[in-house]
Order: sequence, then structure tokens, then C-alpha cells
Amino acid sequence: MTVDSDTQTPSADSLPDETILRLLEEHKALPTSTVAAELEATTETIRSRLQMMATVGLIERRETTNGDVWLSW
Repeated sequence: MTVDSDTQTPSADSLPDETILRLLEEHKALPTSTVAAELEATTETIRSRLQMMATVGLIERRETTNGDVWLSW
């Protein structure tokens, strides 16, 4: 039996990075919790995806002098 993968909802661990990037582009700045809620994923999952995206160069991670972290794209 063949399963049609287009009809299955992707799990939070396989969220397309393009969706996260689209949200960031549309809103310019969003809290991680807002992205997580929009994508019905956990904050930890989104935080991990953002870190991975920064590691491979899709977004840039910057830290301010007071320790805040900013992500730019």
C-alpha cells in the first residue's frame, strides 16, 4: 500500500524552514513563542530550527552587549 505524502501533515520536527522564513519576512520581528503558536509547534522546536538556520547561514544571529539575541535575515 502506498501512502500519499502530500496528504500528511508534517510533524513539528519537519517544519519547512521556508515557512519560518516567510513569517519572519512578513513580520520582520516575532517572538519565538508567536512563531511556535502560528506553526503549532513547541517553542523548543522553533528555537532549535532557528539555531540550525543561523548555523547554515539562512539567518544571522547577533548578540547585543546586554546578552539579548537578535536574528536577522
